[in-house]
Amino acid sequence: MNQAIMEAMRSINAYYGPGTIRTGDTFPQNDRFYTSLRDLDHATGGIPRGRIVELFGENSSGKSTLARFLAESAGETLYMDADNSLADARGLHVMYPETLEDALRAVEIAAPAFDAVVIDSLTALPTREEAELDIGDFYTKSSAAVVLSRALPRLVPVLLKNRCTLILVTQLRDIPGVMYGRPDKPSGGRALRHYASLRIETQRIELTKHGGEYTGQRIRATGQKNKCGVPFRTAELQLIFGYGRATA
Repeated sequence: MNQAIMEAMRSINAYYGPGTIRTGDTFPQNDRFYTSLRDLDHATGGIPRGRIVELFGENSSGKSTLARFLAESAGETLYMDADNSLADARGLHVMYPETLEDALRAVEIAAPAFDAVVIDSLTALPTREEAELDIGDFYTKSSAAVVLSRALPRLVPVLLKNRCTLILVTQLRDIPGVMYGRPDKPSGGRALRHYASLRIETQRIELTKHGGEYTGQRIRATGQKNKCGVPFRTAELQLIFGYGRATA
């Protein structure tokens, strides 16, 4: 390394703080965690630490179950249950934020202490602007997309520095009048799709029966975007009703 580069690195680290600039071989390689589901690990290449993971899909396709499973595999988890969908919160630290801004601010505070933070779901959280409206008031713009576009750039370095994985659950919204292509899209705006390192779409394949009763469902998880592995790989998982667990 020549003297000019060393001097530039020394000056930047002195001005902005130690470790601001360093050589690439000093960064941890393959910093990710794995689950007990071989098919899912193969499809994703492992869940990256310090990154944003988006889970989206149709209703009752196993998004919340998969989010909890991923978070528990990461380690200590803060679960923001905006949907009030948790039937069993054992082993989790649970929070019920009132607005999207409150949830995102809590992520910034919790990142140094937790291995993973789950927001389930973004769609269920109103922004402060929406919370101040009366029921029935009309508004046109998606203020949630505006809030995310401002908050995510701020959260990205915080998550990476603390190796905390942020798992965001979103829902599909219909697009009226679409004749070609997909007639739906996940909520959250373009910023979420841009800043997410891993985007997993869940789809129900079939319901499973045992003794004439429905006992679970098989779902397909597809990596629609994967900046840390190979995208568009799929995994089929079995979800068992009443247990909130996924199996291969």
